[in-house]
Amino acid sequence: MAFAWANTARADVEVDVRGVPEEIRSNILAFLSVERYKKADDLSPQTLERLQNRIDREVRSAVRPFGYYDPQVVSKVTRIDSDRDWRVAVTVELGAAVMVTAVDVQVSGPGATDPVFRRIVDSPTIVRGAQLSHAAYETLKGNLQRAAVNFGYFDARLTRNELLVDPPRLTASVHLELDTGARYRFGATTIEQDVIDNTLVRRYLRYSQDEPFDASELLRTQFALDDSQYFSTVEVLPGERDREAHVVPIAIRAEAARRNRYSMGFGYGTDTEARGTVTWENRRINNRGHRFRTEIRGAALTRSLSARYLIPIGDPAVEKLLFELNDRREDFADLRTNSLDFRPSITQVRGRWQRELFTIATRTTSESANRTVTDRLLIPGISLALVPRGYLGEALFGREIYLELRGSHSALGSDSNFVQLRAHTERVFDVGSRWHVVSRLEIGTTAVARFSELPGSQRFFAGGDRS
Repeated sequence: MAFAWANTARADVEVDVRGVPEEIRSNILAFLSVERYKKADDLSPQTLERLQNRIDREVRSAVRPFGYYDPQVVSKVTRIDSDRDWRVAVTVELGAAVMVTAVDVQVSGPGATDPVFRRIVDSPTIVRGAQLSHAAYETLKGNLQRAAVNFGYFDARLTRNELLVDPPRLTASVHLELDTGARYRFGATTIEQDVIDNTLVRRYLRYSQDEPFDASELLRTQFALDDSQYFSTVEVLPGERDREAHVVPIAIRAEAARRNRYSMGFGYGTDTEARGTVTWENRRINNRGHRFRTEIRGAALTRSLSARYLIPIGDPAVEKLLFELNDRREDFADLRTNSLDFRPSITQVRGRWQRELFTIATRTTSESANRTVTDRLLIPGISLALVPRGYLGEALFGREIYLELRGSHSALGSDSNFVQLRAHTERVFDVGSRWHVVSRLEIGTTAVARFSELPGSQRFFAGGDRS
């Protein structure tokens, strides 16, 4: 189509694509040369005419990924407002879509029966009877290739990679075949750091030498080391593969974090009123990873001084031996308490359960109704918490189940006899992309001969910023 132009001045161009859904419209605009060059300083009427001649071919290329191979395209150029402003209107009739009539995905080699590939093959992103989507085909192909890399099939290759389209018949068939090759294993791990003992670093590893390679275990190892707070930076990287032995060496490099950390905080709670906190933490007392933390809290109703000494044990990401000393004073309504507690505990994880065994040795002085009572208690207890699979000790936004059983008896040298059971659960519900609703239920019960014999420090009170 030829046009007579009023002058050779630069044309301002508006491109309008009609007749297609927004997703396809966006793709057409991305393909159109006239859309890409409409703001060019050197865009002359002659250049615009040449770009207009490309529209039919470019639209066809843009709609094929969505399964449309025979669209009808009409383009029209008209003046708007002045001699040098133009509108390019592109009207598209997509026509009938190409349908998928066959999907053949095969995995051969040593990994043919690996569940990671079976899940992809059994639930492909493109299926027979569906409208052809090039994106779905590329996703299926990419899923196979990514699974191979992530799970150590580094020699995997696609021996067949065909998307066959018959436009006259509006049919398409998919043929993919992946030869996995051998699965590589974790090789030796070298560690470059001078922060803590290397044997402690190795206890953070989420993999073992000679286990099948799994990239997610390298990420989990890096997360565990990052969360340890011993290091400012951590790198966990695979090395050069040994193609004959089918092993991948791993290199860990880390630099020290600051040994001491100080913090201050201020807030308000219904159980304490205004409050402030000062904390000092030594995150690395020695190369065995021991820690020390002390905290001072002051408020209108409570005052406390606490100290804790932590020793990593077993799997140091989730297991620890902890010694805590707390000196606390509280003034609630008609009850005043002064308590000094010593609490050793050991925390371990078995499967999805985090178990804590603890003992509390406490001396509490309670004043109420012109009566002063001093209680000495030895309180053993156990708690169980359900944690996610692969838990690395991170703070949990919602805890599904938490149970605690503890008690005291005169046979242990205590002044009171009682048993307590606590249960706690939390669920987080998403409300849109930016909002969450947190539901929380906490119950507790105490078995005691006479309630008046229960020390004030062991009673349940409502209130606080979690009520």
